[in-house]
Amino acid sequence: KSLELQPGYAPALNNLGLVYVAEGKWNEAKDSFDKAIQADPLLDAAKSNMIKASNMLNMYTSMS
Repeated sequence: KSLELQPGYAPALNNLGLVYVAEGKWNEAKDSFDKAIQADPLLDAAKSNMIKASNMLNMYTSMS
């Protein structure tokens, strides 16, 4: 709902990325974290989450 009211709200984009992580949707998670970082380059949580999601995506891709 918060992204409907304020589409570029970085904390909400970060939280959406976490939802995607929980669902195993790694590409969508990376996209959300990337948008959060673009909206707020100082949001350290999004940076950390982006690294974790990228590593998980790489791991799952290499196992396939």
